[in-house]
Amino acid sequence: WYDRKTKKMRYCVADDEYGFSPRSISGDTVGDELKNAGFPSKVYALALKDRAAIALGGHRADLSFWVDPKGDWATSSFYSKDLSVPDWLKAVNTGLQKTRGRDITWKAANFTRTAIEGSTASLLMPFGAEITTDAALATVNGAKLGMGPATDLLALSYSTHDLLGHKTGPNSQEMEEITVAEDKALARLLNGVKKAVPGGLKNVVFVLTADHGVGPSPDYLKEVRISTGRLVPMAMVMEANLRLNAKFGTPKGAEAWVVAEDSLNFYLDSDALNAKNVDRNQVEQELKKYFLTLEGVAKVFTRTEYEQNRLPPGEYERQIKKTYFPERSGDVVIIQKPFWIDSQAVATHMTGYSYDRNAPLLIS
Repeated sequence: WYDRKTKKMRYCVADDEYGFSPRSISGDTVGDELKNAGFPSKVYALALKDRAAIALGGHRADLSFWVDPKGDWATSSFYSKDLSVPDWLKAVNTGLQKTRGRDITWKAANFTRTAIEGSTASLLMPFGAEITTDAALATVNGAKLGMGPATDLLALSYSTHDLLGHKTGPNSQEMEEITVAEDKALARLLNGVKKAVPGGLKNVVFVLTADHGVGPSPDYLKEVRISTGRLVPMAMVMEANLRLNAKFGTPKGAEAWVVAEDSLNFYLDSDALNAKNVDRNQVEQELKKYFLTLEGVAKVFTRTEYEQNRLPPGEYERQIKKTYFPERSGDVVIIQKPFWIDSQAVATHMTGYSYDRNAPLLIS
């Protein structure tokens, strides 16, 4: 999101002091509540992606770790002052380093993919799920999870699923094959936990869920004749600023009227409003008027409308009230039509429609 105080875009887990941390998360997690209950619970979280591992672990995790640009499992100084990781995780990294750089092949019935082990491309293959499982089992045994008097938590994300989905879309053969590979990885994880934890799986609660769904890619939808498309935020910001300059004049001493955009949240520059002594609502309404002329736009609401409880009715209103964050959300927000996205990615997730909102929840 755009940080109005620093006037810069902010990454969700970025931290000026620690590099990466959960300090921007405004609520508690399951692991936090375990710790808050006063029991000597251990909480560990891991994922290929830093934000996934950090958000899963919460504020009080003993350790959250992820894959760094070199291909090693790493953490931040929020969890480890000198950035060191436990010996059992160092051993995992040593194993990865021994084979890093070799060619690996993902061969399926209808395609073959090759990549250099340890590269970003290799994480979009079964290799990504395999090293996630390896690290998870090393954590169970190394941190002795489930072997003490209190309930421990291991939270992990099979981030390969998300990374590959953005590249190929959910209807691709690659996604079918990676789902099979992840199913095998889950089986290996469960068998490993069963062997490690006293009493086996009867003493383990297993939860499988996701943080979002996804819609089919616009390219796929066009093939099956479903209305779809892509909005282009950069072009929209440029046109919006031209229109606002024509309406209110060019703001001197300010970067622009619309200073940032993320996920169809458009942020106004307070310096521009002050320079021209223009009420924020006036500028918001001009933007809204323009955005509503664009193909693919279903609804537009503004910060002022949110503050005054003048929102699109029905399900839109319910979802806006649950998701709009005044300190971080935009001054003008677009809700696109079904199956429209804002990205040049093959596929993404960013709406309140059922295909993005529905996710599995399995508890065993």
